[in-house]
Amino acid sequence: MPSDDEPSFEAKLFRPIILAGTLLLFVIPSLFTLAIFWNRKKIKSSSYFLPQKKFKRSIIDLKPIAGAAETIVQNVQNQIINPNYEVNSERIKADPSDEQQVLGRGCFGVVVKGTFDGKKAAIKCAKDVNIGYAEFWLDVRARESLYQEACLLSFLPQNMNVLRLKGAVTKGWKEGGQLRMALELCDDNLQHILLKVKSDKKFINQLCHLSNEEAAKLKTATKMVYQHERGDVVKPSKSDQLTTSDLLSFGYQTSLGMQFLCSYQCLHRDLAPRNILVKRIDDQWIVKICDFGLARQMEESMNYYQQLRGAAQPANWISPEAFLSQKFSPAADVWSYGIVLYELFTLGTTPYGNKTREEIEKELKAENERLITTRPEYCHEELFNFFENCWYYDSTRRPTFGTCAVQLENHLQRANPEQLQLLQKLLFMNE
Repeated sequence: MPSDDEPSFEAKLFRPIILAGTLLLFVIPSLFTLAIFWNRKKIKSSSYFLPQKKFKRSIIDLKPIAGAAETIVQNVQNQIINPNYEVNSERIKADPSDEQQVLGRGCFGVVVKGTFDGKKAAIKCAKDVNIGYAEFWLDVRARESLYQEACLLSFLPQNMNVLRLKGAVTKGWKEGGQLRMALELCDDNLQHILLKVKSDKKFINQLCHLSNEEAAKLKTATKMVYQHERGDVVKPSKSDQLTTSDLLSFGYQTSLGMQFLCSYQCLHRDLAPRNILVKRIDDQWIVKICDFGLARQMEESMNYYQQLRGAAQPANWISPEAFLSQKFSPAADVWSYGIVLYELFTLGTTPYGNKTREEIEKELKAENERLITTRPEYCHEELFNFFENCWYYDSTRRPTFGTCAVQLENHLQRANPEQLQLLQKLLFMNE
């Protein structure tokens, strides 16, 4: 007969069941947690990012610091300039009346060679009270646009493909006082370089057509390839030359710069080769998007900017919806970017050729699926098939700047991988 201290039969029977249940309560959640961790690890190590990418920065994952874009929007709309960039007028030296120092004139100011803290800089000026060269200067509305440009650039983080603001003099601008910006000095604008290279016949075409035998040997269905793909030695261009690889580099960098601006809810609204500066750094052409006089901030909830009717817009680069309804969105800038690509690969010609403004406007009003034109001589047919998508009349069908960057990077990798590697080191070395 069992003693009082000895467990009963029922206790002996249920004890292992209770122990097993307790273990399961701990083991199953632990296994579930491990499974989630392992799955995430596999996703991280997958081929989501571009395989040829060797840098930490992903061109398709460009995002600003949380809240930064909204802060910039509010500051620009409230016409607030970053106090870190407001400087004493003595630090910016320039003489807008000296024709020999004039670098260019835009809708909202004149740009001249000058100095900032004694170092060479490009100085963008608006009307001063004591300067009487009326043909150079602008009305109150234009001065306001120039001030808004200074506000925008003062809050944007630095980016290699966006022209850098060094300092600005803006105090008293509403009363007609000095309004000047000291900007990064570049070598030239893209429009001038394209036309000069075309005129001097200094362009080196790196596209070639394969024979049937060559295509079979390279196991490719396309007859058009870059010389590097055929096994040819590709030499870097000299400072007075341009190659197909350089054109691809210009297009690639422009898409990166525009992607950066879009990430801060900034619409350029005047993207064209004349507003893309270039600077030679370590034998590489570096693109600098500039002239933000027409740039505007879009509300995140709306995703577009509504312009008042009657404001002047460049017909050659404007999208159909921007022309017809005055609505500007990132997709409208993508349309302009497609025009820029066409100009690149024709060395300075727009898809509209010699059409008048009236003829262009008639085409923008037409209910076409997309803008129709012929492939530029120096553009790979695969790349042309892609950037034609920038010209869909339905803006929702156009690619994003991130997608454009991936495409241009891929073609530059095929045309000149060494140039791409050197370029990316310059662009992303501080990231």
